[in-house]
Amino acid sequence: MNMANRTTLLRREHMQHLTDLDAVQQMTDLEIIALEDFMRFACEHQLSDPREIDVDAYVALNDVSSDSASTLARAMSQLGLGVDFVDAISKSGRNRDLARTNTRLKGNHQRTYKKTVSVPLEEFPDSWRATIVELRLRCAYSPSILTRMTQRLGMFIFSARTAGLTHDLNNAFAERALYDDMLERSEARNAGGARYAYLRTTAEELLRFATAHGEAADTLQRFKTSRDSWQKLETKQSPLKMAKVTTIPSAAQVIALATQGLAEAHNIEHPTLRHQDRLKWCAIGIFAACGPRAEDVATKLRWGDGVFFDERTKKYKFDYITSKNAKHLIIPFEKFWSPFFEALLLGDIDRRYLKHVREKAILTQQPLLLKENGEPVAYGWIGRAWDSLLGTGSHIARTQIYDELAATGELGIKYGQAVMHHSDQVVSRYRSSNAKRASIAEAQNVLERRASKAGSDDISDLI
Repeated sequence: MNMANRTTLLRREHMQHLTDLDAVQQMTDLEIIALEDFMRFACEHQLSDPREIDVDAYVALNDVSSDSASTLARAMSQLGLGVDFVDAISKSGRNRDLARTNTRLKGNHQRTYKKTVSVPLEEFPDSWRATIVELRLRCAYSPSILTRMTQRLGMFIFSARTAGLTHDLNNAFAERALYDDMLERSEARNAGGARYAYLRTTAEELLRFATAHGEAADTLQRFKTSRDSWQKLETKQSPLKMAKVTTIPSAAQVIALATQGLAEAHNIEHPTLRHQDRLKWCAIGIFAACGPRAEDVATKLRWGDGVFFDERTKKYKFDYITSKNAKHLIIPFEKFWSPFFEALLLGDIDRRYLKHVREKAILTQQPLLLKENGEPVAYGWIGRAWDSLLGTGSHIARTQIYDELAATGELGIKYGQAVMHHSDQVVSRYRSSNAKRASIAEAQNVLERRASKAGSDDISDLI
C-alpha cells in the first residue's frame, strides 16, 4: 500500500481520533487495514467501548479469517488495549477457521449411496431411459414421483438379475422376485412385520411406468391387481401406524421439549456441542408445527428464498414451491416460534446484531440449517435428529399435527392441509373426523398454549 492510500485510510472519520498516535504511525500497512476495518464496524454499530461479544459479531459478519484477526490483535495490542480483549480477537478468528475446517462435520447435503438392491439409470434398457426422459421433459409427474419410479425400476432389474430372470415388465416371475426381495428387507427392518405401503407404492410406480411405456393391457392389469392387493393389506396396517403416535410425546410436548432444550443448549460450554444441540432443538421446534419433507428442507429452505422475515408483522414465514407436488406453500409462524429462527441465525452472536445477521443471511440466501462449518446439514439430517428424540423419523410430525389439533374441530385439519398441501383424500390417511373452521394463526396458538402449559413436570419423564 502506498503512502497516499495509507493516508486516505487514516483520514476517514472513524480513524481521525487515532491518526496522530505514535503507535498508529508505527503500524504496518496490514495492521492499518485491519484496524480501519474494525473501527468502521464499531462506528456503524455505534460501539463506544467494544467488548468480546462485539469482536465475535465482527468476525462472523465480515468473514474475518484467523490471519486477519491476528493482524487486528497486533494493532490493538500496540494501542495498549487489555490482554483479554486482544486475546479474544485472536481466539475468535481461530474458532471461526476451526469451525470451517472441521473435517468431522464436512459433507454434502445430498448423500451418496452405494447401490446394493438396485441398479443405476445408466444400466436401464435404452427404451426405458427414453421413456423416463420423456416423462421428465413433460413434467408428467412431480420430481419426487419420478425419482421413486426410477428407483423402483432399478430394484426391479436388480431382483430379476439376482433371480436369473429377464428384466421384462411382461415377466410376472420377475415382478414376484422383486416383491419377495422387498418383503424380506421390510421384515428385517420392522421386526418381522413387513410394511405393505412399501409394496403398494412399488406396484403403483411400475404401473405408472408401464402405462407411459405402452405395455400390453394384460401387463397393466397385472400391476393394477398387485397394487390393489398390497393396498388392502396396507389398509389393515393403518391402525398399527397410528398406534405408534400414542407412544410418543404430542406435538405440543415436543415443542415444549424443544423450547426447554434450546434454553439449556445456550449453557453448553463446548462450542461444537453447543451448536449441534441448538441446531437440533431449533429444527425440531419449528418443524413440529409444520412437518416439511426432507427434500424441501434440503433444497427449499434458504433465507430470502423459501424462508422470510416480514418487517411489518415481525414474524417469520416459509414461502416456497413444494418438491412433491409443485404447490405454492405459505406458512406464517406466530411470534412464539421466533426464538427458534433467531437462534439459528445468531448462534453465539449477541442479539444486538440480529438485524445485520438476518440481512446477511437473506443477501447470501443462506440455508436455514447450517452445520458449525457453515455447510448445510446432510439430506435426511432432520429425520435422524427427530429419531434421536422420539425413536421415529420426522414424518411422524404430520400425523401428530392432525392427531392433536383435531380436537379443535376442522381448525386443526384445515391447518394440517394448509401447511402440508394435503388433499382431502390424503388427510383421511392421517385423521378421519373433522369439523369446520380454519385459521393457521389460531392452530399455532393452540400448539403454543399447550407447549407453554407443558411445564417441567409434564415433560420431565420424556427427557
